Amino acid sequence: MERPDHGKPGNALDRRQVLRGIAAAGAVVGAGGLLSACSSSSSSSQAAASPTSTVKRRGGALKVGLTGGSGTDTLDPHKGLTYLDTARAQSLYQPLLQLNTAAQTEFVLAEDISPHGSTSNWVISLRKGITFHDGKPLTADDVIFTIRRIVSGKLTGATPLGPIDLKGLKALDQHTVQVPMTSPYGSFTDQLAYWYYLYIVPVGFNPAKPNGTGAFKYQSFTPGQRSVFVKNPNYWKSGLPYVDSVTIIDFSDSTSLLFKETKVVRMFDSKRNTLVYVAISRKVIEGSPMNSLSTVPVQRWEPR
Repeated sequence: MERPDHGKPGNALDRRQVLRGIAAAGAVVGAGGLLSACSSSSSSSQAAASPTSTVKRRGGALKVGLTGGSGTDTLDPHKGLTYLDTARAQSLYQPLLQLNTAAQTEFVLAEDISPHGSTSNWVISLRKGITFHDGKPLTADDVIFTIRRIVSGKLTGATPLGPIDLKGLKALDQHTVQVPMTSPYGSFTDQLAYWYYLYIVPVGFNPAKPNGTGAFKYQSFTPGQRSVFVKNPNYWKSGLPYVDSVTIIDFSDSTSLLFKETKVVRMFDSKRNTLVYVAISRKVIEGSPMNSLSTVPVQRWEPR
């Protein structure tokens, strides 16, 4: 089911595209064994996809080829339109909560979001100890700034934030935000999780100088061509990311991807005797029972 992009009329990004972007970002965040797992050799690819493999590898530079890029690509976390934009944003920024690749809601920067008294008044509690890439601590003021930026600018995701009383937004303390509504809004948390591009940015955010809380920091970006991000040494999730840098390379179509970057993103599916394009979910990377990036991929993109 597709839902409209309320910030830019006429554009749409459906749930499948969102999860593709998150899955692609998952491969970016961890990528411990992705370089060895993705190969032009069918034998090595089959071995890499073995569910019994548990070896984690750290360091190195990862290159990921994705289709769908164009000159309108952006690093503004509130203006993206495609799952490729999502992959980039998910590497640099983080939301309060979101759907994982199993379509389950999980808290990210928030540790709790709940109504107080009624669904006309919500309170967001942030995790403590998280910093932006420039070293600034994440605070309630950043959440307020982000919400006002999205709603006032009528950017992507403004409508699902609901009937927020922007003037009534209040920092109760450094890590707690009061979010009043002008009318009851019981689906607030569901909308925060489902909708894309609700990433939190710092007060005074400048899109020309990307600054988030994600696993990677901005190094360079050329729309329609490539993005280069480097490891965030102060990332709040212990042990992540695995790789030192990631380059996301844009391709106009699957054919271009197949012939130019096959070793990085190609895996051989012996059951279907075909090449597939692989993205690994964040759940695989961040400590689920499938805790190795050398395990079977959970998201496959085939050229169409």
